[in-house]
Amino acid sequence: MSTHHHLQSGRRRLSSHHSLDAADDYVAGYAILGSASIARKLWKAMFMSGNSRVVCVASRDTARAQAFIDECQALLPFPQAPEAVEGYEAALARDDVQCVYIPLPTALRKEWVLKAAASGKHVLVEKPVGLNTEDVQEMIQACIKHNVHLMDGVMFMHSARLQLLQKTLPSLGPLRRINSEFCFKANEAFFQSNIRCSSATEPLGCLGDLGWYNIRLTLWAMNWYLPVRARGCVLKENADGVPYEFSGELLFESGCSATFFCSFLTHETQLAVLNGEEASVQYSDFVLPLPGRYLYFDVNHQSYQQEGLDQVVHSYSERHHVQEAGYGHPSAQEACMVRHLSDLSREGAGRPPSGPSRC
Repeated sequence: MSTHHHLQSGRRRLSSHHSLDAADDYVAGYAILGSASIARKLWKAMFMSGNSRVVCVASRDTARAQAFIDECQALLPFPQAPEAVEGYEAALARDDVQCVYIPLPTALRKEWVLKAAASGKHVLVEKPVGLNTEDVQEMIQACIKHNVHLMDGVMFMHSARLQLLQKTLPSLGPLRRINSEFCFKANEAFFQSNIRCSSATEPLGCLGDLGWYNIRLTLWAMNWYLPVRARGCVLKENADGVPYEFSGELLFESGCSATFFCSFLTHETQLAVLNGEEASVQYSDFVLPLPGRYLYFDVNHQSYQQEGLDQVVHSYSERHHVQEAGYGHPSAQEACMVRHLSDLSREGAGRPPSGPSRC
């Protein structure tokens, strides 16, 4: 059994692959701090969003920033080429920057989120947002104080599929169990040189890099109720104590329990299963969607019956689709994320947001 859904998800219609209707000319200017690998994906997301542009890329080394710009501009050129600027402060001081994207190492994020907020810039920051709860709370309070938005880089939160899943959850009955796994098998070069293995820059290791998504999905499914009990186990770590493999369990007041597993050592997996009293949902690309024009999840039903001398399992599934590209398209979740923050930044420009329903 299959159902098909074509969701606009509150998005404004795009007159081309990268422009809004002519009646709305607001475009948010972004500064990118640093040239991390993930920033290439965000360059494309900003290009595809239709209401955003890269104004500048900041680095301590302007040659490095210019090389990043040249590489990205050659593939997806903005009409006005972004500038390479020396130092992050110079980017924050610009009047043509409304939003700042911060993909810096986690150990540096707090400093630059606080400075961006104090400069009146809306902030898109990579995950994990901070090293600990106290740092994250300080960032949140700074953004509240300076009346700017703070958004983390969890792209699936802006997917039309998640909106459809939210509408489907009640049909599962009360949730009893949530399980998610997000893993990839890193090579030796990763362990030798990637900052995600450094206790100085990324001490949370796989828990911060991957487990952030597991926990986000769980809390979203639980309507943001926090667990009453939590426990975790570092299954593998390096000599400096950086987690390479982690397993966690959460227990909620409703009786629902959740488990998650994240690893730099295990074959690529991104499985999510939500079990209710009446049915379950499962999909195998909950963080990074598979390529294609549609995203989906399966609602599964099973029953056990005694038929004569046999115990028979009856099973059927419903596949729910949304028309949303897996990546690299205006409908993709990363473009929706940027579009959402840019839309929110309209308020700071004296413009009303487009409406109550956004990506």
